[in-house]
Parts: sequence; structure tokens; C-alpha cells
Amino acid sequence: MSVGERLKAMPEDERPENVVVVILTDGAENDSREYTYDKVKALIKQQEDEWNWAFSFLSSDIKARRTGSAMGFAPCAVAQAAGGARGMSVAYAASADVVKGARRGLRGRKISTQSAYDRADKQVPKDPKPDEAK
Repeated sequence: MSVGERLKAMPEDERPENVVVVILTDGAENDSREYTYDKVKALIKQQEDEWNWAFSFLSSDIKARRTGSAMGFAPCAVAQAAGGARGMSVAYAASADVVKGARRGLRGRKISTQSAYDRADKQVPKDPKPDEAK
């Protein structure tokens, strides 16, 4: 059952006011035959237009912006995440910031994933240099 179907099946007074979908990927091809970029783009547009859902796309792939755009993510909803353990920590912190923004009433407005990522990048401790790790 899809997220939309689950929400539709819930009593209206129990449905969340804001829905934020965060996609975090390493950018590797998953070879989907069911969901093309155009189909994903249409689904995102439908959920944004009809239900005011917010979307965020973080990818460690160098083509993050091109891929996000091809799938219909607003430019401000896309960020290229760094790889490795620290990169994942920053991506998760950025995702939390995006969700907080939605909960604070940014519904119907585009949430800047890149700004959230930049803020998180400044807050997450840097990995120690090899000689400092001792």
C-alpha cells in the first residue's frame, strides 16, 4: 500500500496536517521498470498540487541536481550530499530540518533542502584528521 493510500484510509481527523517526503539516495541506478522519471514527476506534481505535500531529494551522486530536476523536484528541494559517515549524518540532520520547517507551517511553500543541508553541514562535527584520531 502506498503512503497516499494509507493516508486516504485513515479517518480524516487522524491524518497528518503536513506530509513531507524525503528521498535520500546514493544515486546508484536501481533499474526500476515500473517508475520512470516522467511517472515520478507526475506523481510528485499530483501530490503537491492536490494535497500540498512537500518533497526533498538528497543524493550523494554528482548528478543530484539533474536527477532531481528530471523527477520533478523543485530546484530548492534538491541537495547534493557528501558520501561517507559524516555525509550521512549531515543528510539526516538536513532531512530533520526540512521536516521541522514543514511542521512550523511552511505548508504550500517550497522548503529549501539545500539551505537545510548547508546549515547541517556547519553543525555536524567534522571527521577528525587521521593524526587527530589517536
